[in-house]
Amino acid sequence: MMIYDTLPMGGASQFHPHAHGFLASQYLGHMAVQHTAALRYEDENGSEYWSDLIEAHHALGLSVTLGDAIAISPLVCHVKTSIPVTKNVEATLI
Repeated sequence: MMIYDTLPMGGASQFHPHAHGFLASQYLGHMAVQHTAALRYEDENGSEYWSDLIEAHHALGLSVTLGDAIAISPLVCHVKTSIPVTKNVEATLI
């Protein structure tokens, strides 16, 4: 799993890339919370959470697609300046 952050909210005093790489057999921290919630959403709704989230953002004009990458401007952020970027796939994140 790769996590990228930058600017003051990422703990940086200067603008520069800041990436973290994790090797694990399961999700960690906030990613584990999101993964568990996505599984529960799929059980309760019969559709994939991440695909539905991207579709809703597309419908509201709050996403940008470039090749296989999708960036969404979230309605509610974990961090006030977050912009999630993901690959355009139907598969799970791991």
